[in-house]
Amino acid sequence: MVLVGNKADLTDQRVISTEQGDELAKKFGNCAFLEASAKTRTNVELIFNTLIRQINKLNPGKPDKPKKKGCLIL
Repeated sequence: MVLVGNKADLTDQRVISTEQGDELAKKFGNCAFLEASAKTRTNVELIFNTLIRQINKLNPGKPDKPKKKGCLIL
């Protein structure tokens, strides 16, 4: 699980501090806390990659290879 604080680009309108976000993440089982902004793309990829890594840890193993489809040549 990743706790995400959004609208990180609006620092002057901040309601929750980074420290408060970190504390809440610890209460949720020591999950990751990241601040993000869709507008500036801050941490968007990092959040996605963090989630993928967590999913892969929970489901180890190789993914199924997609089946190759035949091709009809006329």
